[in-house]
Amino acid sequence: GIQLAKMVLTNADELKPVNLVRVEAWVSEIVNCLIFIDVELLRLFYGPSADNYLHAHMLNTVIMATEVGIGLGYNKSKLNELGLATFLHDIGMIKVADIAQQTVKLTEKEYSEIKNHPVYGEEILSKIKNIPEPVIYVVKEEHERTNGSGYPRGIKGTEISEYARIVAIADVYEALTHDRPYRKKTSPHDAVKELIKNNALFDSAILKVFVNKV
Repeated sequence: GIQLAKMVLTNADELKPVNLVRVEAWVSEIVNCLIFIDVELLRLFYGPSADNYLHAHMLNTVIMATEVGIGLGYNKSKLNELGLATFLHDIGMIKVADIAQQTVKLTEKEYSEIKNHPVYGEEILSKIKNIPEPVIYVVKEEHERTNGSGYPRGIKGTEISEYARIVAIADVYEALTHDRPYRKKTSPHDAVKELIKNNALFDSAILKVFVNKV
């Protein structure tokens, strides 16, 4: 999984085609595992390190978003589409990776550049033949928030696609519970408390499913 994520990001950075067939096969394997095999969710998590935290984040977020999709009653086809969208949700980060990997607090200018990564991601995916439209919506919208405080467009509520509202929660939780170059991880319990405290930012029904599943 880590090698697949590295390959996808490297190809995106070098403007080479992303191998959707390989990504879809990996996503389908994870979806099948979560649907049909009695396996504890956390056992599937990939351990991030200083040099692979983005790759591990891509994979771990797929696992959690898929669990939420199962909790919402998604069929296999929708779970695969959600998984593909989640795997690719941060593909634009490859364009700002040098900034994101800094261990010091970002300047306002650097943070503004980081916030451009959904736009970069949309540009990368728009060049991929047969990319499903819902996947592009996730890349564009997973940093939007239900109260309109997100970016890049500041849309809110159901203006944000349902997949993006799922990925938003999984993305924040995964980031909080794993080490990052600029901070240490928090406990799963405290991460859930943080999500609930900031529930105005997220879809309440999806957040409830997330908490129950994770």
